[in-house]
Amino acid sequence: SYTHHDIRNDYHELLKQAGMDEFAGILVGTEERTVKQKVVAVDDSRMILNIYKTTLHELGYEPVLFEFPASALEWRLLILPFVDHRGSRCSSAGSL
Repeated sequence: SYTHHDIRNDYHELLKQAGMDEFAGILVGTEERTVKQKVVAVDDSRMILNIYKTTLHELGYEPVLFEFPASALEWRLLILPFVDHRGSRCSSAGSL
């Protein structure tokens, strides 16, 4: 399916609310199973973030969007494994 997961999830919820659970299940079952490369974008404009989301999705990437730089840094610290200045993983931080 070429539909962005946000849009697909919105329609899934609308179909469930309309009592069309079986069709909603089919819709969710079409979700891609491949792991997409993440691209992080930070911009204070929600309009620009929506453009990034659409464009990155069309290019085959999984957009990770933030309106505030601090949120992007928090995400980076939580999601990406900690790497010391020599490029090796530190034993005190686990990878997710």
